[in-house]
Amino acid sequence: MSNANELLARILAAKMGKPDKIPAGFRTAVEWADLWNRERGCALRACKAGVESGLMECQTFRIICGDRPKRVQHFRETK
Repeated sequence: MSNANELLARILAAKMGKPDKIPAGFRTAVEWADLWNRERGCALRACKAGVESGLMECQTFRIICGDRPKRVQHFRETK
């Protein structure tokens, strides 16, 4: 059975490719929530308001969550 699991892991790794490299300063809404001591939804709304006002920028990066690739929005303060 472990050979089958290893095979599946190799197949998924080949399908996913490499995750995007996330530039310095970009954080997910969850990371901002931890930093601000707020809930994720509150932090996400604040980040989106920051993007609308020009105080933050948003980019979507491909990351690996568990064994699946996901596109996740990342935010950072504008310079």
